[in-house]
Order: sequence, then C-alpha cells, then structure tokens
Amino acid sequence: MQRGEREELAGLYCEKTISRKGELEIVNALKEDEWQPDNPDIEMGLISYLGLPLSWPDGEIFGTICVLGREPRKFKAEEKELFQQFKAMIEADLKLIEQQKQIRSLIRDKTKKEKELKRSKRLLEQNERLAGVGGWEYYADEDRVYWTDELFRLHGFPLSADSELKAGYIEKSLKQYPEPYREQVETAFQRAVAEGKSYELEVRFVSADGKRMWVKTAGEPVTDSSGRVVRVLGTFIDITEFKNIQLKLKERVKELDCLHTIANYLADNSLTLPEMFDHTLTMLSGYFWNPERTAIQLTYRDKVYGEADCQVSQKVISSPLEINGRVAGRLTAIYCGEPELENPAVSRQNPFLPEEEKPAGHGGK
Repeated sequence: MQRGEREELAGLYCEKTISRKGELEIVNALKEDEWQPDNPDIEMGLISYLGLPLSWPDGEIFGTICVLGREPRKFKAEEKELFQQFKAMIEADLKLIEQQKQIRSLIRDKTKKEKELKRSKRLLEQNERLAGVGGWEYYADEDRVYWTDELFRLHGFPLSADSELKAGYIEKSLKQYPEPYREQVETAFQRAVAEGKSYELEVRFVSADGKRMWVKTAGEPVTDSSGRVVRVLGTFIDITEFKNIQLKLKERVKELDCLHTIANYLADNSLTLPEMFDHTLTMLSGYFWNPERTAIQLTYRDKVYGEADCQVSQKVISSPLEINGRVAGRLTAIYCGEPELENPAVSRQNPFLPEEEKPAGHGGK
C-alpha cells in the first residue's frame, strides 16, 4: 500500500486494534461475547489474536501487525516484547525510507535546475536540520567540497564560516571511520569520481567528540554531456537508532531460541541430570557475543560441570541458581582472552548479544 491510499481492513480484530490505537490480545474469542456473532475471523477458525497498530512517521495509523491462531493462546510477556520490537523496527524503517525519498527528490531537483543551485542548497539545509541528515557536494575539477551545517554537526566539527572547503576535509572526514569501513568509504568515493559509480553504504562512524554511530553515507555522481563526472552529491544520515532496534531484536530472538532449546532438554526424560547439564552447557556458549572464547560452568551441590581451558580468563556473567527459594548452585560464563578490548563486557552492557555484523567485503565508500 502506498502512502495516502486507503483500503478497508477486513476482520473485526484488526478494526478493533486500530480503533483503540494500542495492543489488542484475545486469548479465546469463543468465550468473549464481544466477538459474537457473525465474526468473519471466527468463521475462519481464528480465535486467538495479538495485534499492534502500525503508524506512518507522522503518527497516522495505516494498518496492523498481528498473530492469529486457531487454538486458545495466552501470549507471554517475552513474546509481547518481541512483537513490540518488530513494530518499532518496521516504523523506524518507514521513517528512514521517508527521509531518503525527500533527499533523493532534492538531489533530482538540484541536477535539473542548475540555475537554482543556491536556493536548492538552502532548501536542502532546512530539510537536513529537520531530518538529521547531512549533505555535501564535491566539485571534481576544483577538488573542493561543500558541506552543510548539519554535516559539520554530525561530524562533531565546529561550524565553518566558509562551507566550501578544500580537499583536506575529505581526508579529515575519512579518519572518523574505523577500519575496515574507512577503506570501503574511500574506495566507493574514488569510484564515484573516476567511474561515475553511485554508492550507498551503512558503516560505523566516530564523531570528533567521541560519539559512536552507525551512518548511511551515499554518493551520486553528476556528469556533463560527454559523460565526465563533474560533481558528486552526497548524503550522510545517522541511523544509530534504527541499528540499535535491529540489534535489540536480534538479541531477543536469540534469547528466546536459547530458552526454547533448554526447555527441550528439560522435557527429555531419557537424559540423566549430568547429561542434561552437559548438553545445556555445550549449547549455551553459542549464544554469547564471542562463542569461540566463551566457556560456561555450572556448580551444583558442590560439583562443577563444564571446563574452562583458559590461560587468562575473566568472569562475564555469574548468577546463582535457586531451587525452592534456596541457592543450590551457580551458573558462570567465562571469557577466555587477554586483551581488554576483546572483552565484550567492556563495551557492552549485556554480552548476551549476536556479534556485530561485519562489513560485506571491501570496495564501498
């Protein structure tokens, strides 16, 4: 569905979710008079439901995200939290798409109306301030670059009285990207200038004042009648919030998968208690930030399960195990590694996370 299009939503559950502008949970519609009679959802055998409204960036509700079932179901708190994360991720993605559409529209206008360049720059800066997007323009023949005020702010640089800068600022900006992202960005920019190749990358960035960010940086070459690149137009967007939602969602999915696997072990009556412990400890390390260097140990009634073959080790997480209100043991995650920067506990509040995505090869800017 495109923005502005309207279509009547079939099904009373979705209609109710939209009208109340919040979460709707139905454990068993057959036992609730509100959903009787002649309910199209019930006629299809759908009697359990969890739904949330979805909104455009301006707050207008356009639909729902929902789960329906043919059996009575009481949704767990973890499932509802995960559902909220899906909703937040979808709406954050819509916001990002809206911003990109605005920027692309401005870039198209600038290339078509060269005589209105100064006015277009002012409009671009106004939109950048509203959307948190920095803009830049590189002039190939003169080897100089134009930065908007918002781009200075995002870099953590003091605002310059002269927004038209020499090429040194390109090098200064590149230093803010940690490797291997710096090489990606530099290579893509050089290809844009030399070969007319446009690019769009999601990379790590550290501002001059120490703020760590995920950014989307893009460049669009502009050529003359002979096909030679004369300018490169670019955008620089802080997408940290979107990436954090994405990472949090991965974390919750991984935790739920871990709990589900442990529950299967507990349900296996053929396993002895030591066998159950061994299976669980072997499986648990795979859910940590750096599974190759994480060992899990369990102390239960003065007996230790699990080995940690580490010359240098640090405790990452250690929690008591309680049975009927009394401590019966302790579960400990041990990180095997010496350099402090390799320890996920140094840079993460919760090491129970998927490892950060690595850039897919080199060759972008």
